[in-house]
Amino acid sequence: MGIVVPLLPVYASQMGASGLSLGIFFASFNVSRGITMPFMGRLSDRSGRKRFLSLGLIGYTLLSLAYVASQDIYALTLTRTLQGIASAMIVPIAARKEDHQSPLKEAMHDLHPWNAFLVLPLFAFAKAGVSFAGLTMDQAFAPLVVAIALGLFFGKQIGVLGMAWLASALRIGARPTDATWLQVYGVSLLCGVGFTMSLFIGVLAFPGAVDSPEQVEVKLGVIGGSILSAVAAAVVLGLAGRTRSKVRGE
Repeated sequence: MGIVVPLLPVYASQMGASGLSLGIFFASFNVSRGITMPFMGRLSDRSGRKRFLSLGLIGYTLLSLAYVASQDIYALTLTRTLQGIASAMIVPIAARKEDHQSPLKEAMHDLHPWNAFLVLPLFAFAKAGVSFAGLTMDQAFAPLVVAIALGLFFGKQIGVLGMAWLASALRIGARPTDATWLQVYGVSLLCGVGFTMSLFIGVLAFPGAVDSPEQVEVKLGVIGGSILSAVAAAVVLGLAGRTRSKVRGE
């Protein structure tokens, strides 16, 4: 189900969702899951995990099929909300008595490398759907391509670093413990790596066929901006790590 989640906003928009209704639809899963997870998790730990796991998996599967039967955005949002609750039933949160390890944290730790370094990159490039066959330099550096790439590269780092600094200056937030501003800047650069939502916004901004010139340029711009951000982030974070090592060594 997770692999088709990025397509749900497009599906919802075809049903007439836009603006606030689209935002509510997309957030309903995480909101319902976040609110019910502590209660469902503790109830699962007390009354039996296998029962809750079975009910949650059955409910999640049936609700996935309900997407097809949904006739409007309201039914789609209700289905998404109920699926968030079913998802919360699957995840126990209390630590095991044997080793005091939380199954939720253990699963997150074990799945993170596969998700971060294999699933997401493969999905991102497959989702982009750009053919480089016959690509010319004029198309690769078209004004729209350059504008989107620079928008991702500069816009994200200015927005993320600027808001982090503002929150720190106003004392409504603080840097992570032992983190330097150079590391925060490196993370803000890393935020420029964007595929799913960037491509979705590109579809809304430049409607047309998937292989239209505008859509191809949007995808090239997103890929270019993401690569530029990733390389710059790797350099900055590597430099920040070396700087911290030297300071600690001294």
